[in-house]
Amino acid sequence: MTTLVGCSLRTAFKKALLTARKSTTNPCPSEMTTVVPYLLRAYHQWIEDSGLTPHVLVNCTIEGVIVPNSFVQEDKIILNISYGATDSLVIGNDNISFKARFGDRPMSVTVPIIAVLSVYAGENGEGMFFGPKEGSAENETKPNLKLID
Repeated sequence: MTTLVGCSLRTAFKKALLTARKSTTNPCPSEMTTVVPYLLRAYHQWIEDSGLTPHVLVNCTIEGVIVPNSFVQEDKIILNISYGATDSLVIGNDNISFKARFGDRPMSVTVPIIAVLSVYAGENGEGMFFGPKEGSAENETKPNLKLID
């Protein structure tokens, strides 16, 4: 560690810059983590604080999705993730997990964050849609649309 006591601000800056350049770790990684789990937690809290019911729309074709298959329609499922409907709800950086009852049957649910298509309030639809990340295979198959006046 470099000691900077008794030197000018300019000298301290130069020493810090040289030390940073010599460092083998990159202080500014080119790949940031996905913002989706942070937005999910924020929207979940906002919807709950508003007295409404947070729901997520899940793409069930993504590996790692564990949901009751009998409720899946067109490879998607809508899950109520309110505190009142779930037990042990965790919205982590990689997965949403909780226990809930489906048709009076208890089940542990796991949803990878990448499988979440949207989060919204069931009562009014306020929320956010999470589209495919740029450069992903989902994003490459775009519909062929024509503008008609």
